Amino acid sequence: RARTQRVNLTRRLLSAPQLDDSTPTGSGEEENEVVSEWGTDQRKVGEDGVYKWHDEIAVELNGWKADEAAMLSGARFSVLAGPVAKLERALTQFFLDSLGKKGYTEMSVPFIVGRSVLEGTGQLPKFEDDLFKVNHLVNGEDGFLIPTAEVPLTNLFKGGILDEKALPIAVTALTPCFRAEAGSYGRDTRGLMRQHQFTKCEMVKITSPETSAAEHEETTRHAEELLEALGLPYRRMKLCSGDLGFSARICYDLEVWLPGQQAYREISSISNCHDFQVRCGFLFPRPPPPQAAFSSPSTSANWCEQIPIRRGAWGSASRASPPRVRRRLGPFSPTRSTAQASRSGARWWRCWRLTRTARAASTCLRS
Repeated sequence: RARTQRVNLTRRLLSAPQLDDSTPTGSGEEENEVVSEWGTDQRKVGEDGVYKWHDEIAVELNGWKADEAAMLSGARFSVLAGPVAKLERALTQFFLDSLGKKGYTEMSVPFIVGRSVLEGTGQLPKFEDDLFKVNHLVNGEDGFLIPTAEVPLTNLFKGGILDEKALPIAVTALTPCFRAEAGSYGRDTRGLMRQHQFTKCEMVKITSPETSAAEHEETTRHAEELLEALGLPYRRMKLCSGDLGFSARICYDLEVWLPGQQAYREISSISNCHDFQVRCGFLFPRPPPPQAAFSSPSTSANWCEQIPIRRGAWGSASRASPPRVRRRLGPFSPTRSTAQASRSGARWWRCWRLTRTARAASTCLRS
C-alpha cells in the first residue's frame, strides 16, 4: 500500500503544473502572445504559388529523395543528397561553433535511453505514444530512441549534488531526434515537416532559481542571434497556458517566416522548467552540513523554519521553539549519533532534504 501511495504521489508531482505569473491564459496556440518581431520588412510576401515550397526547391536541386526514403523506412522519412545534404551539415556546424563561442560545452550523447531517463524530463508517462521503443532492455528497463537531446543532456546530472558556485552549466549537442508524432497524420506533413527523424541542435542550461529568468532570456537571445545571422525573419511568441508543456513554467517559440506557405512556423522552442527536475528527484544543490545548523540558538531557529513539521514528529513543542528544547529530536541532533538513527528518522531526513532542495531548486532551461 505504501509503495502504491508513493507511485501515485510521484505521478501527481510529475504532472503538476507550474505556470509563471506572466504566462498568458488560453486554450490553444491561437491565444499565444507576440512578444517581438525581427526582419518583418525582409519577408517575401506574395500570393499563393508565387514562392516555392522547400521540397520543390530541393527536388529541383536533386537533393531530396522522397521515393527512396519511403522504400527504406516508409512515410515521413527523408533522404537528402548533394547540395541539400551539404547545407544541413553546414548549418549544424555553424550552430555548434556559434554556441561554443557563447560558452556552451559541446557533448556527444547516446541516442537510446531507459524509461527512467525519459520520466526525469517529462516525456514519460504522458507522451509514450510519441516515442519509438526498442526491443532491447536498457539498464534493465524499457529502452527508447531519444525524441530530443534534452533528455540525455539533462540526465547527465541525474542524482548529482550541484555546487551553486559552478552554475550556470551550459551544454549543447547535435543529435538525430525520433518522434512518432502520433495523432498528426495528414496535418502539416508536407516535405520535411513533422518527420519521424530529424537532426536538431539542443541547448540546455542548469541554473540557480535566482538567475533562471535572466538565463532563460539569454538562451532565447542566443537562438535569435542564430536566425538573425542567417537573415531569417522571425517572431518571438509566448505560449499560453493551454499550449504550454506541463514540465515548463514559461516558454518562448521562435517562428520563422516561410515564403512558400506565407506563414510563420515554429523553428525553435525555449522553455524554463524551473524546479521540475527537483520534483522528479534527481537534481540537488549542495545542502549545508546538518550539524552546522545547531551552532547557535538563532541558527537553530532559522533552520527549523525551513522544515515541515508533521503531526507528532516533534512531540508537543511548537515550530518557534528551538530544537534543543524539543522532546523528540531528528536523527542528526547533538544528542543522537548517525548510527543510532531509526528508520523513521531516516525517512525524516530524506523528507527534510527533499523539502530543502525544493526551496533551492536548480533550474533547467532547454531549447
